[in-house]
Parts: sequence; structure tokens; C-alpha cells
Amino acid sequence: MADVRGAALLAVHAYRARLTHRASDEADLLDRLLRPWREKFPEVSVGTLVNAGPAARLLVGVSHQAQLIVAGAHEPGGLPGAVTSQLLHHADCPVLIAR
Repeated sequence: MADVRGAALLAVHAYRARLTHRASDEADLLDRLLRPWREKFPEVSVGTLVNAGPAARLLVGVSHQAQLIVAGAHEPGGLPGAVTSQLLHHADCPVLIAR
């Protein structure tokens, strides 16, 4: 849809800080996950945001400037988990829960 609408994307990755992980390792992981999509849709601008800390807090913060937040349901059966529930209640933009 971003391609059709000419919209830019921001891929957000929150992680739990551990002594053995560095922010650069997490950024590399996100880049590897995005690589096939960037190759498939090279005209779509995709920025990244990688941050240690709670995913819900990061995503709600990003929602202040977003047109739409797309999040995955991680609970069994595709039901919203804690992060998606926080988004549904506190985001400043529409939220799409993908299963």
C-alpha cells in the first residue's frame, strides 16, 4: 500500500537490552529482515528506528507523527497481546493489527 500511495515507511524495532546485545546488532537484524522488501519495492522509502525498551511505549510515541501503525498480533489465535492492546488504547493514529 505504501507503494501505491507513495508513502514512506518507518520500520520500528524495540528490544530488551542485554549485556550481550548491542544496538548495532539489533539494527543489523532489522536491516536483514527488511532487505527482501526493499528489493521488491525499491521506490518505497523505508527508515528504521531501533530502541532498547518497551515496544508499546516506542510505538505509541511514534504514533504522534504517523498516519497508520501496523502491528502484528503475537498471542495464540492472533489475538492482540499487551503491546497491541496498548496501541489500540493510546495511539494517536489508526492502528491495524495484522495476523
